Amino acid sequence: MKIFLKGRENQFDATATLENGIVTVLKGSRVKNSFSEKIASKALEARKNVKMDNFVIKENVSFDSASTAGAFVTGNSTNGLRAWKNSDGKDLGTVFSGKQRKPKKEK
Repeated sequence: MKIFLKGRENQFDATATLENGIVTVLKGSRVKNSFSEKIASKALEARKNVKMDNFVIKENVSFDSASTAGAFVTGNSTNGLRAWKNSDGKDLGTVFSGKQRKPKKEK
């Protein structure tokens, strides 16, 4: 299944696939131009090692968690089940539970 993670004001814009529990962020995805040193170690390691040009990744990067993949893209701790959306705009938690989630409160 293709999934998407887009930031406000185009801070990041990623497309990934979710197959057999593996989230693969696809080359051509744009990650946020900054990151917290406190993000998941696998996300931090990938951030430091992946080939990028202007924060656009030049190779696919796979993760065993939607949250780690989300942290890689956003540069912050991320709840992958809420952040990643399918083509219908539904978050992964909703897709897998079959229940509609309440919208997040605006800050």
